[in-house]
Parts: sequence; C-alpha cells; structure tokens
Amino acid sequence: GPGTSYMKLDGLVRAGGRGTRLKIQVEKPLLPFCGRPLVERVIGALKGSRYIDRIFVATSERTRGTEKLMGEMGIATIRTPGKGYVEDLVYAVEKLGLGKVLTIGSDLPLITSADIDWTAEEYERAGKSALTILVPREVLERHGLTPTLLIGNYVPSGVNILDGHDLDGEEAKVITEKVQFAFNVNTLKELALAEGQKEESHARE
Repeated sequence: GPGTSYMKLDGLVRAGGRGTRLKIQVEKPLLPFCGRPLVERVIGALKGSRYIDRIFVATSERTRGTEKLMGEMGIATIRTPGKGYVEDLVYAVEKLGLGKVLTIGSDLPLITSADIDWTAEEYERAGKSALTILVPREVLERHGLTPTLLIGNYVPSGVNILDGHDLDGEEAKVITEKVQFAFNVNTLKELALAEGQKEESHARE
C-alpha cells in the first residue's frame, strides 16, 4: 500500500555468450522466442519488477548485435572481456560500481516479473550478501532439458543476487521447482521446448 518502500536492486543481464551449442549464426541473446529476442523478454521481466531500479546488459565482442539492439531500446550496456562467467560478472559489477544487483542470463525466456520479485524477497529473507537460485536436476530432466552444470543434484538457474561491495560475502542457496527457472535455453530443441511450455502455461491461466 502507500508508504511501502521496497528494497532496490539493479538488474544486470548477462548477454556475452556466443551460444556455441546452438550451431547457428545468430547471437544467442537475439534468438527469437515467440517472436521476440530472448534478451528482450528478460528485460521485460526486470522492467516489470517493483524491486529493480536500473537495468544494464553485459555484452562482449561476440554479441555486438545485442549491443546495437540495446542502444535502440535505450538500455545501457557494458562490454565485458568475454573471459568467462565469473570474470565478466565481476568486471561489469566493478566497472559500473554496482551495489546490490540481480544478475540473470539472457537465455531464461520464461522468467516473469513475479519471479524477479520472488527472488528479491528470498534475498531479503535470507539476509546474506549473496543469493543463488538452484533447480533440482529432475525438474530439468522431466522437461527434456539437459543440465549444463551440476552442483550436487542441483542446477544453477542463472538467476543470482550479489552485493558489489561484498563480493566475498556469504551466499544463501534457495532451491525452487518453478519450471521458469529451469528453462535455460542452450539448444534449438530447448528453445522449442520452452515455447511449448509457454503455450501450455497460457492454456492453464
């Protein structure tokens, strides 16, 4: 209601990867998903969240087309060295001087603003300097998705919150079975599965 003040986080979309396993020429963040580039869907989810303040997109040499699209959309970009997940993330956070920031891959097309809000609320509840959202491996397998990285029996969703002023701080791990966090699109088959999943959830609404 009136007078409610929300914690504010910046949003950082990670869009520097080429998407080598896609075996196609288009940059992964620009892959059309239900008619819109993947990255545009993720930005829409951040824009609709009550907790997200500014939005930045981390690009690399390999994603110049994404950089161009962001320019047209009026979204700030930062060109990272393209050295790897952690290096690029730290580079962007330090270069931009960010404090508390929610980072998300550009390849999570089913994430909604409500999911972003939920993640921010979990972060506040956990009270640690960082938060990572994990999905049980069987959720991916049930939907025909292939886990790219496993931590025990869990797959990192690609949605995290961290504090740029406390990068070595303690991290809370939250496990969710929400399917939106499982659909990390790495292949054209997974893109098609994600589109099917979106149709299915619309049919249920």
